[in-house]
Amino acid sequence: MSAALAVLVGLGGWLAAGSTGANGSPPVAATPGPPAASAGATPKLDLQALPATAPAPRPANCGRPSLAGASGTWLPGWLDDPGRPSLIAEQASRLRLLDFFWLSLGATPESIVGQPGNPGGSSLATVLGTAAAANPCGWRFITISDEQTPKQVMAQILLDPAARWRNVAALATVMAGYPQANGLTLDYEYALPGSQSELDLYASVAHWHGLTARQEIGRITAGYTEFVRELALAMHRQHRALRVAVRVRTSDEIDYTDLSDLTPFLYDYGELAKYADQIVLMAIDFHWATGDPGPIVTLSDLRNVLSDVRAYHIPSARLAVESAMYGYDWTLNRAGHRQAGTQAATVTATDLADLADRGWVEAGSKDGETYYEYTAGGQRHAVWFAGTGLKYQAAQLRRLCPGCAVMAWATGNTDPAGSALIMQALGG
Repeated sequence: MSAALAVLVGLGGWLAAGSTGANGSPPVAATPGPPAASAGATPKLDLQALPATAPAPRPANCGRPSLAGASGTWLPGWLDDPGRPSLIAEQASRLRLLDFFWLSLGATPESIVGQPGNPGGSSLATVLGTAAAANPCGWRFITISDEQTPKQVMAQILLDPAARWRNVAALATVMAGYPQANGLTLDYEYALPGSQSELDLYASVAHWHGLTARQEIGRITAGYTEFVRELALAMHRQHRALRVAVRVRTSDEIDYTDLSDLTPFLYDYGELAKYADQIVLMAIDFHWATGDPGPIVTLSDLRNVLSDVRAYHIPSARLAVESAMYGYDWTLNRAGHRQAGTQAATVTATDLADLADRGWVEAGSKDGETYYEYTAGGQRHAVWFAGTGLKYQAAQLRRLCPGCAVMAWATGNTDPAGSALIMQALGG
């Protein structure tokens, strides 16, 4: 999530009303339209118009599974290869939660993209069924991401009640088609405004005039919270859970003279926690692909994030922390900084299996993350791999945030070494 593995994401097939999804996944039923309203009136969310289909019941011997401390991993569709042995059954049997990153919001509030980046991969129904068969008592979530969504569409969803209702209805309709899914994870981050120019775009869509940046940010934040409230109502009506993945910050103080990193400040953690069943803190990419090299996550980074979140008095049982199962390979200039015009390549645990052949040399570590150096074509490289630090970070999080869950981003059967590290660190 965030920037991790973004280079691997592509556009999948549209899930359209009355059609069949990729590989025979359930068709998406026609989305209920917004309720009728008199001229000039604001349409209200009509829960009775939404599907109330509940997931398949767990066996009686499962008791009442809790999300508190339910650690696990995301499995993105683009890391799934139907031609390789599936790892899902083993993962489901050893991890309490699997989250299938299989859906993406499209170019309108009611359009949902199926299997972004891997339209020929296993269907969502298939992977959910495999996980349920291996561990009927486990948690199985589906993530919806906005990585393919134009910012003006997200502005409509957050600031226009009718557009928001259409998106809630579309998500409720899709979820009703997957009986093995216990819940939805909302990952709307990419189409949120992140700069002054994007804030101006939102203002244009909303037809705002004369508002200060502070007022505009306040309205967008309130719109996001209202969206989560309505989506939670829709999911709870289906007896499913809702998780909300949020960008992290280490302060609530916005620098209004420089809005170049605005997005993390648009989440009101405390208000969101009133409606969502779990808040997932995306505590990754403290060094990122288009910045200078360094550890992707350190213990001090985690402490700083948790320090800010504690101000909202959210019970730790309602929190999860995302940890990285990947690395970045930076090309360096003579000063040891990222070479201008380059972007670090993503590295998986499986990529590290042939270090000797590559000529990579382990040069250090920080909080369990391993640092490598090598030269190729006369160009120096630096590699930080966060996956080796997952076990250490998980242990520290259990101390710093008792009851918090840990979510590893990300793995699939194309990265069996990463899957093994995740199960070693988080498996029961």
